[in-house]
Amino acid sequence: MEPHGRFGHLFAAAVEKKNLSLRDVAAKFDYSYEQMRKLVQGRSRPSKCLLTGLCDLLEMPYEEASRAANADRMEERYGIEEAHAALKQNPRIADIEPYLSQLDDREWQMFVTQIAGYVHARQRNQ
Repeated sequence: MEPHGRFGHLFAAAVEKKNLSLRDVAAKFDYSYEQMRKLVQGRSRPSKCLLTGLCDLLEMPYEEASRAANADRMEERYGIEEAHAALKQNPRIADIEPYLSQLDDREWQMFVTQIAGYVHARQRNQ
């Protein structure tokens, strides 16, 4: 199943890292597998109570998970363009943002170096 949204990616990565199934996570909170699947797919958002429990169980940073879920809510309600305008961010960030938190320090540095290389190469060619 392909995760969608910031929280969906964060949640799916945390479940995988803990080597659990969505059924295992659902059983811990007396939720259904379908409810957990909707969280991964970005079709549902966690309540504050569920978010706290998921963060404890999966060792996800609460602030990061909360921000991810809230950003997904904003995009769903107002649209990507409007949500990013309110945050004074480029809306293109939405395409890569779900993956950024999954990069380790070395991968992050490689990513930044790669993007800088593209920009510098374009500037030299202009």
